Amino acid sequence: MKTRIFTEENYTEKMNGEAALWRDTHMKQLRFRSPGGTRLHSRYAVNPDARGAVVLEHGFTEYAEKFLEMMYYFYQEGYSVFMYDQRGHGRSGRKIADENLVYVASFDEYTSDLEYFIDHVVKKQAPGLPLLLFGHSMGGCVSALFVEQHPDVFRGAVLSSPMLKMAFGDTPELAVRFLAAFSNMADWNARGIPGTAGFKAEPDFEHSCATSKARYLYHFDEQVTHRAYQTTGATYGWARAALRATDLVMKGAAKAAVPILLCQAGQDQLVDNAAQDRFAMTAPDVTLVRFPTAKHEIYRSTEDVLQLYYETILNFFDSKIR
Repeated sequence: MKTRIFTEENYTEKMNGEAALWRDTHMKQLRFRSPGGTRLHSRYAVNPDARGAVVLEHGFTEYAEKFLEMMYYFYQEGYSVFMYDQRGHGRSGRKIADENLVYVASFDEYTSDLEYFIDHVVKKQAPGLPLLLFGHSMGGCVSALFVEQHPDVFRGAVLSSPMLKMAFGDTPELAVRFLAAFSNMADWNARGIPGTAGFKAEPDFEHSCATSKARYLYHFDEQVTHRAYQTTGATYGWARAALRATDLVMKGAAKAAVPILLCQAGQDQLVDNAAQDRFAMTAPDVTLVRFPTAKHEIYRSTEDVLQLYYETILNFFDSKIR
């Protein structure tokens, strides 16, 4: 990897300087409507010397701007980059009035949005380029579902801390599934799940999913500044959809014929790493790489971890477009 990773000491300066300049001069924004009519907000940058195009899928309650650093590195390494705020997130449309909560009836909505984005944005802006996929957390689940259903679209897929099964902590899984079923009967679709709270404008790095304080604080300031980035909670409707999706993706693992790089965070408390291990053993072509000291958001680790993380991802991408 030729691009140098931003350090803790220079992170804010680099993000506000060269990364922001690149965004403002190279990235374009586009609003488009999904097949169901939901308006989605996208960002993309076409590299004139691109060797391939990377489509990125963010995680739960995230947004495209949070992956500016990653998109910048990919572009510098010779890739065009494409990303959108998934429905119910960031600057994209929502089906419920409470902007703090995420709702979908089914993850089929997410995979349909991804298919439409590829066909109507990516392929038009990057015609003929080999396509690669990156999905983090919830986006990793969406990505895994997509490649199981469409094995011929992407040359390779990176699943970073993918939500192949949620971690329930001390709550028995049977109790979680019982509550999910009850919420359906009670028509609690748009109601927040237990523990849901609004955005608090007070940083809490120690309990975050990041190990890089500079990266955590930079994006926290973004959330404080932009109301659209303050979504923090799940509805019962989303939780039921997520349970169904993770069951489906594990059941269909053998159909994921696309080469996959699975990046696992050793200190992950949000998703079940054992499910990732099972997926890696079941899917036809998975390389599992563990990052022992990383929390859930591997991409917000300190530069020592990130150097290996990006080298691993880019070596994988490069190997699929030769």
